[in-house]
Amino acid sequence: MFVVGITSSQLLVVMLARLRCCRYWARSFAGWHEFAFVQPNSAHEAIARLQGRGWLELVITQNVDRLHQKGGSGQVLELHGTTHRVMCMECGHNSCRHDVQQRLAHLNPHMADAVQHASSAAAAAGGSGISNRAAYERALRVGTAADARKVAAGGDAEQVPVVRPDG
Repeated sequence: MFVVGITSSQLLVVMLARLRCCRYWARSFAGWHEFAFVQPNSAHEAIARLQGRGWLELVITQNVDRLHQKGGSGQVLELHGTTHRVMCMECGHNSCRHDVQQRLAHLNPHMADAVQHASSAAAAAGGSGISNRAAYERALRVGTAADARKVAAGGDAEQVPVVRPDG
C-alpha cells in the first residue's frame, strides 16, 4: 500500500479498507494535475528571501505542497510529509509522486482518459486544469471503460473502482 502526505489519523482510515484506499488513490490521481503544478505566491518567496539573508534557519510547515521549496527556501521541515514522495507501506520503497501518477495512468487508462477529458473541458471553458467542479466530480466517479465513455459524452458514471499502484 502506498501513502502520500497524510496524517496518522488519515492513515488509519486508508489502511482499514481496500475500497477506501482505492477511492483515496482515485481522488489523488484525479486531483494531482492541479495540485502538482501550483506555484508559490509572494509569501513563499518572501520567506525564502528571509532565509537567504540568514534571518531564518529553518522553515517549519504543515503544508504538503512543497511550495516553500518551489519559492526558494532551502531548509524546510514538513511536519505532515509531502505529497511529492510516496512510500510503499509494505517494503518502504520511496518513489517520486510523478512516477506513481504515470503508473496509475497505465493501470487505469479509463480513469486517465476521464481526467484528461475533464481537464481539457475545463481549460476550453477558460479554466486552468480541473477547475470545473462538475467535470472533476464526474471524473472521480469513473469506474469502467463504459463509465469513461459516458463521462466523455457528457454523461454520468456510478462507481470508482481503481487499481492501486501496489496492485
